[in-house]
Amino acid sequence: MADIPSECRWRVEQALAPLGWTATNLRPLARGANNVIYAFENQGGPKVAKVGFNPSSHLLHREWAFLRMHPGIGPVCDALWTDPVEGFQVLVQERLEGTHPYTLDELGLEAMGLLMRRYHGFSAPEGLVREDWRSFLDTRVLHQPAPGAPPALVAALSRDRMLAEDLGEHLELDSAEGTAVPVHGDLIPLNLMLTAQGMKILDWEGLRLDEPEADVATFFKAFRCGARDQAVFLRGYGTGLDARRLVFRRILHDLQVAGWRLTCQIQTLQGSFLEKALHEAKEELDSAAAALEKSV
Repeated sequence: MADIPSECRWRVEQALAPLGWTATNLRPLARGANNVIYAFENQGGPKVAKVGFNPSSHLLHREWAFLRMHPGIGPVCDALWTDPVEGFQVLVQERLEGTHPYTLDELGLEAMGLLMRRYHGFSAPEGLVREDWRSFLDTRVLHQPAPGAPPALVAALSRDRMLAEDLGEHLELDSAEGTAVPVHGDLIPLNLMLTAQGMKILDWEGLRLDEPEADVATFFKAFRCGARDQAVFLRGYGTGLDARRLVFRRILHDLQVAGWRLTCQIQTLQGSFLEKALHEAKEELDSAAAALEKSV
């Protein structure tokens, strides 16, 4: 049996208790930014338990509420439990069987357009509000270097921050005209699963109200969609997207990824590996800066 921390096992047991279920063969499956995912079997079939380790985030309730309101778009949610003392959350879901689509053909791209348009029209859970731009930049984009970080890394993060704040000003000016819809926020291949029942979207804990271009830009980047693939996707999605905001959102996504890499990956490197990674980060920031200058 996998070595599971006793407090995690206890939290899963607490989440299952109201259902009268027990977890058999509880084992680690994956680790996210704010939770560890465990797989297990029980009377209800194959399941996963997402155990939050960052109580300040309180994100799993968003996924619970949204998927309970709109069944079929993702996995079935069975239970949500919150530790009454420490605030840790546990979300129990069905464990879907399928494959992650790392590439999509024309039918797949058009189907994703239809699927995205569909959930962008869903109602949002009660209490879900749109973040202001300063909050969005501070919590999702802007990163701080660790103490003692190399000067070149500090300079790269400073430039990433400057570009993001500049872009944020343009987006804030446009946001009054934009439409706020339920946005997934991380449409990468690992968060999609092609099942016997069709495409399902996983990991809705980052759900927020935002402009639809945010999701579309992330999807285009993750699946490396060129002009032709984008046109096929839009056949499914339809009209209503703003081309300028779509460009801005793609640049913002690039800055967000660059900042995350600089703080979470590159800081652990040394020597020639660090030099190469910083050079690649500089090229990413140069590209973002050029795209921003061209777009404003």
